Amino acid sequence: GDHRDLHLSLRRQRQMCIRDRGIFDWWNLPHRFRKEYLQNLGAMKALIDYIQSKASAGRSRFSGRVVLAGGSAGAPVPAMITGFYPEKVSGLMIIFGFTNIKAVINNEIYRQGLIRLKITDSEEGLQFSIQRGFLKFLGSLFSVILGNMLKYGDIELYLTDIKNTPIHFINGDHDHLISDETYLPMWEAAPEPKSETWLKGGHIDPSNPKEVKRIINLMDQWADSENLRSVS
Repeated sequence: GDHRDLHLSLRRQRQMCIRDRGIFDWWNLPHRFRKEYLQNLGAMKALIDYIQSKASAGRSRFSGRVVLAGGSAGAPVPAMITGFYPEKVSGLMIIFGFTNIKAVINNEIYRQGLIRLKITDSEEGLQFSIQRGFLKFLGSLFSVILGNMLKYGDIELYLTDIKNTPIHFINGDHDHLISDETYLPMWEAAPEPKSETWLKGGHIDPSNPKEVKRIINLMDQWADSENLRSVS
C-alpha cells in the first residue's frame, strides 16, 4: 500500500546518500532533508489520488490526467513521484533542473569568485592563474562540505523507472547551473518519449513575471502537443 511505498522511497533515498557519508551526517542534516522530501512526496501522492478518484467516480469535469512539473531545486520531487507511480502520471516536465549538486556548487563558487575578483577564465598571467587556482580549490572544498549537508536528490535515479510517460526538459542555453555534468545524466537516463526545449538566457528568475509567464506558456504548449489537457 501507500505506507509501504513511502518506506521504499525512504530506503531509496538512504541508498542515494550512503555513497557520500561525511562529518556533516553527525548533525543529522541529510535525514532532515530526506524527511522534508518524504512529506512533500506524501502530500503530492495524496493530492493525485484525490484528483483521480474524483475523476473516476464521475464527480469532476477533468479527465484525471496528471502532469507534474518541477523547476530548479524543486525538480526532484515530481521526478520521484513519477518514478514511483508512473501509471498515475501522464506527463513530467523538468524546468531548469539539474543533478550532481557537488558539481553545481563547485561551478557556482568558481563563477562567483571570478565576478568578485573581476577576472575572467581566460586572462593570462601568473597572478590570474594563482587566483583561479585558489577559486577552484575553494570550490572543490565547499562542494564536498555543502554536498554532504544537502544530499540533493540525483534525479536520474528516478527517471529510469518511468514507463510510457512523456518527459520534457526546459533549459536556458546560458544557464550557469547547467553543464554536461549536471544535465546529461538526467537526459540520458530519461526513457522515450522525451524532448527538450532550449531557451535563450540563463537560469529561471521566479521574481520576473514575464519570464514565468513565458515558461507557463511553453508548458501549456507542450501539454497540448502531447494531448494531456483534454477534459472528460
